[in-house]
Amino acid sequence: MGDASIGAEKYAEAGCAACHGDDGSGGTSGESIRGVSAHELAEVLLRGEDEGEEHEGAVGDDDGEESDGGGQEMGMPAFPDLLPYAADLAAFLSDQAGSPAAGSQPTDTGSQTPPADTGTQTPPADTGTQPPAPTADGQAVFDSICSSCHVLGAYDTVGFAPDLSGKGSLVSTKFGGGANHMGNTLTDAEIQAVAGFLNAN
Repeated sequence: MGDASIGAEKYAEAGCAACHGDDGSGGTSGESIRGVSAHELAEVLLRGEDEGEEHEGAVGDDDGEESDGGGQEMGMPAFPDLLPYAADLAAFLSDQAGSPAAGSQPTDTGSQTPPADTGTQTPPADTGTQPPAPTADGQAVFDSICSSCHVLGAYDTVGFAPDLSGKGSLVSTKFGGGANHMGNTLTDAEIQAVAGFLNAN
């Protein structure tokens, strides 16, 4: 694979543009050589082409057909000093083959690609579901808060305060609305959990 930048330099130094144009698209005395292969270039650089010699499928003729008269006359001297740069020249001319010919104007299609919108985010769809409320262990709440004073049926028979067995409704009375009872407060989840535990014993 040749280096197009070196190819462009050698193309200019050798004066190729005088016959083939600045971009290899052809001139008044030379055909288009855009897209020519390194092998084809090497052959012509080595031996040149005599004026009047047929050059079938002129380089740069997209359909590969012979030009009028069975070929295109091309008188070109050999450039053996450029042989080491055949691949570089071919790379340069290949690049030119993808560009508009000199003097032509690029076609304006009128279409523009809209810029990507990187600042907007689509909010997640609201499915109507709510995350589950935190749960609490009613037995653990009783053991840590209530058992130091209260009895609870057969579960806890040691205590001096009234038996809370089946009296879960009292929990809301004592702790509801963030109320402080004997220096303790309970969350709504803890109130619900310990009330269920009391009613089950």
